[in-house]
Amino acid sequence: MLFLLGFLFYSAFYRQPRGFGFIQFVDPADAADAKYHMDGQVLLGRELTVVFAEENRKKPTEMRVRERR
Repeated sequence: MLFLLGFLFYSAFYRQPRGFGFIQFVDPADAADAKYHMDGQVLLGRELTVVFAEENRKKPTEMRVRERR
């Protein structure tokens, strides 16, 4: 099983994991296998929910702009 990229997102304020991340696999069969085996497992006290990314993600121009204070 080989994956290209893995990202875990952290809160800049609390310096704690935000609760989601992304992994990109080379082989789609490996991704399906990982989803099958990891969905519902507990990691560091938190239950994992594994879903495949959607192809219809928003483009940066379609995202809401947050006002800075």
